[in-house]
Amino acid sequence: MSEGSKLVVLEEAASPFIAQLVKGMLEGEGIPAQIKEEFLVDEFAMSQKLINRAGVAVLVPEDQLEKARSIINGARSSQKDKPGGVKQY
Repeated sequence: MSEGSKLVVLEEAASPFIAQLVKGMLEGEGIPAQIKEEFLVDEFAMSQKLINRAGVAVLVPEDQLEKARSIINGARSSQKDKPGGVKQY
């Protein structure tokens, strides 16, 4: 990520798995992304993530937020039209 870029929340994913998918999609498009608290050490915090009691924040540089939203929204809209496609992620 560029020096001095402030990270902002793109979205709160429903699970760690979905957050990883979103991160990978963004990185594939050249947008650096991070998952907040990806490497949790605290057992309680990790247990809350694993049982999906807390959303998993996907972070991107503030100056690339709109491009990231466009990529994610485009992926969602293309999946809605496919039989058996993912409805929301």
